Amino acid sequence: MGRTISAAATGLAALLCVPAFAQEGTALGPGVRVRVSAAGTQDRLEGTVQSLDDSALSVISDDHQLVKIPRSTITRLETGWGRKGNAKKGFIIGGLVGVGGGLLVCAASGDPDYHDDFDFDQCDGFA
Repeated sequence: MGRTISAAATGLAALLCVPAFAQEGTALGPGVRVRVSAAGTQDRLEGTVQSLDDSALSVISDDHQLVKIPRSTITRLETGWGRKGNAKKGFIIGGLVGVGGGLLVCAASGDPDYHDDFDFDQCDGFA
């Protein structure tokens, strides 16, 4: 009984630590995608870090221009926002292809002399 409670407590503690790791920031260095807002401008610069030193952040913008931003003027810096995923679209397309393929296999595996409408009963256990 004591081991079960101990194991459950350890598992719970491990699960609670996972979000803390997910919140760690991306190390800022060459190759990191960034969004930068600077004092004196309303525009946000999006691009890839080329270099970083004590005085400036050098970013290659999305239109391939090298922009040096003095560190003292940076008001906001975002990293690692990622790209929009296509998981939902892939799930739908894959599901439709899978169901359609399954129905075709069931139809093809029936009695070759049977030419009536498709009979779902011949696919016992498929759905």
